[in-house]
Amino acid sequence: MSEIKIIPIFNQSAPGVWDDFLRIRGAAMEFNYNYDFSSNEIANALSEYTSEYARKSYSFAFGAYDNKKMVGFIRGNGSQTTATIKCLYVLPSHQRQSIGHNLLQAAERSIAPAYTKIELI
Repeated sequence: MSEIKIIPIFNQSAPGVWDDFLRIRGAAMEFNYNYDFSSNEIANALSEYTSEYARKSYSFAFGAYDNKKMVGFIRGNGSQTTATIKCLYVLPSHQRQSIGHNLLQAAERSIAPAYTKIELI
């Protein structure tokens, strides 16, 4: 396994990004909670990602990449004085390698200058 790189995702609507988000979220939920998303839940999650990204003036995301494959991500948005981290997922094969910690640190560093509070949902 190569070094994991944490990279900001400036355009969350770029081809393949939301597919990666859904793939990682589904794998993490299945592994950690033995929960398999239905096709309806996948469609709802995709709708949530796209609508939040479109309507929020400050939406942020970071991806964790092993070579060119996304293996984890964090995403959220900000309003007024509060930044909200909506989700953080790491593929089961890459858990327990501090990837989640590194994603959280990258998000905190990027949003700290603009917001006085950070919420985790």
